[in-house]
Amino acid sequence: RDSGRRLGERLTDITFWRNELSTELEKMLAEISLLQDTRRALEKAIRDTEPPLHVAQECLYHREARQGIDLVHDQAEQALLKEIETLRHCKEQLSNFYNRVNEQLRCCRSSQHEVEMDIKSKHSACQV
Repeated sequence: RDSGRRLGERLTDITFWRNELSTELEKMLAEISLLQDTRRALEKAIRDTEPPLHVAQECLYHREARQGIDLVHDQAEQALLKEIETLRHCKEQLSNFYNRVNEQLRCCRSSQHEVEMDIKSKHSACQV
């Protein structure tokens, strides 16, 4: 009798924790989906810095290729240099965030796998 009661309690506990893990797994999957969306947005933002950076660099190149009195170092050149610096800094920051999101995704997927294995184990225990 006592062993039957304890077995019943154990089965109730396992079922409870399996359900808790399933709930957490659903939350984790939603988080992974959001991280994937964020990663795609960061990829696009990084790509979107390329055209203006290329244009600013081209403009600076053509200004520096000028000869004689046409070769001037003025506010326009300073603005181009500042724009290039700003775009490079933004791209670097976006790349850093992208790397952090990738690392977080890796950790989440690893945790997802562990939770799925634990749920499977608890399901098997309930079948016994």
